[in-house]
Amino acid sequence: MFDWPVDIALDQEGRIYVLDARDCNIKIFKSNGNFIRTIAQGGSGPGELNRPWIMRLIKDKIYIADTGNRRIQVLDLDGKYLKSYRLPLEFGFGMDFDSSGNLYLNSQGFRDDRLISVYDNRGRSVRKFGDLEGKSFQYYDFALIKRKIRKGSLPDSFKNDVLLVTDSRDHVFAVHRALRKIRIYSTSGKLLETVEVRAEEYQKVYREFLRKNKEIENRPAAFYPLYYVNDLAVDGEGNLFILLNEPSQMIIYVYSDQGEFKEKF
Repeated sequence: MFDWPVDIALDQEGRIYVLDARDCNIKIFKSNGNFIRTIAQGGSGPGELNRPWIMRLIKDKIYIADTGNRRIQVLDLDGKYLKSYRLPLEFGFGMDFDSSGNLYLNSQGFRDDRLISVYDNRGRSVRKFGDLEGKSFQYYDFALIKRKIRKGSLPDSFKNDVLLVTDSRDHVFAVHRALRKIRIYSTSGKLLETVEVRAEEYQKVYREFLRKNKEIENRPAAFYPLYYVNDLAVDGEGNLFILLNEPSQMIIYVYSDQGEFKEKF
């Protein structure tokens, strides 16, 4: 049924939409789990997808980050193509839509001196915001990255790799994947809070990161990235849910929209 599910959404009727990056389609289910139909397919034409990464249901439309075709596609809930526009998307980069269809995109500091770029629902650049950790970079220097990992430090590209999620209260949560840090912005780009993540599981993830990179230290162009965090979600009250990168069990940390730690489960 699924090959590589990467995102999920619910419509107002409770139907479940599952975005599959490898099948390049969206599978739709009833609220009880019964399959309804599949919409979209692989390709580069209107309504076709190539390595889709995220989606958002906004009113009666589906906004999809179609990264392999480097564009945003908009479909209706039956899968009918409505429009598309080009954007500099990369698979796996942090990004999310707000309730107006604006896209917030993490730069990772790659040829950019700001952390987040914002594009409106026509693909026009609106603003950039967020200070970088370290410096921006022009290309991925694999030898430098491996040297830094061996020395126990982090490359700048790791430091600025963040996952993004927006809520209904005009907040943008930026959670660093390789740092113990959450930044909370307004949608206008004002920094509201910076929070240190005190998760004991991070140390285990870091040790595994070092072990895996030591195993491939003789391969000059190969390295494993550092991911403390796998995914994010927010609820209707603006609470932030952080899924840790812990393969042996599901661990979620919960923070309020003010950055206060609430619980772990």
